[in-house]
Amino acid sequence: MYSEQVLEHFGNPRNVGGVEDPDGFGKAGDAPCCPEDQAYFWIQVADGRIAEVKHKTLGCPVAIVASSMTSVMAQGKSLRETRMRSPGKGRNDG
Repeated sequence: MYSEQVLEHFGNPRNVGGVEDPDGFGKAGDAPCCPEDQAYFWIQVADGRIAEVKHKTLGCPVAIVASSMTSVMAQGKSLRETRMRSPGKGRNDG
């Protein structure tokens, strides 16, 4: 039913934990379909790129896998590439 990659990320999620003194923090959850799922992300930025990304995710296997895979994909990307913004700026700013 699930691909090997999905099963691997569920059994061994990447980048779990928090970042000391993060440059950014995000929280997602409370979706109508899965209100118990909660994902917290922390990033450290260096030279405009995500130098470190960590997450703590509580929820179903799909939520855990999505957070793990997202953290892997975001690592090393610029803030523009990930569509993340500095605190206080909206998606349509800069």
